[in-house]
Amino acid sequence: MRAHRPNFIIVFMDDMGYGDMSCFGSRSIRTPNMDTVARQGARFNAMYSAAAICTPSRAALLTGRQAQRLGLERVLFPEDEVGIPETGTTIAEDLRRCGYRTMMAGKWHVGCRPEHNPLRHGFDDFLGLLYSNDMTPLHLYDGEKVAAERV
Repeated sequence: MRAHRPNFIIVFMDDMGYGDMSCFGSRSIRTPNMDTVARQGARFNAMYSAAAICTPSRAALLTGRQAQRLGLERVLFPEDEVGIPETGTTIAEDLRRCGYRTMMAGKWHVGCRPEHNPLRHGFDDFLGLLYSNDMTPLHLYDGEKVAAERV
C-alpha cells in the first residue's frame, strides 16, 4: 500500500508584505479566502525571499538556486531572450519524479520563449501569464497555447 502523500500549494505573491493579510494581523486589508487557507493548512511565520523583485525571486523559489547563478537577476521583459535554464531542476520536476501532478497558475515571469514555458520545466498544467500584466502584448496561456490576448 502506498503511503498517503500530502497535497500542497505554494502561494507566491508580488508586492505583498508579511502583515498585508488579515490572518497575519492586517486590519486594513481583508483576505477571507487566504485566511481560510491559513486556518486549514500550515501557516509559516518566517520566510526569506531571494530577491525583492519578481523574476529573481521566482527563479530562486523554483530552482533553489540564487538567481544570479541562473542569469536572472533582474525583471525580464517580453523582448528578453533569456529565461529559466534547461539545465538543473525545478521543484515541479522533483515533485513529478515523486509521483505528484503539478500545476502552475498565475504569473510565471521567468522567461517567455517556448523553451521557458512551465510545461517544459516540470509542470503538468499551466494557466497564466508569462510576464506581468502591465507588459504588452499580454497573452493568457492555457498550457503552451494562447487562450486570450490583450494588445
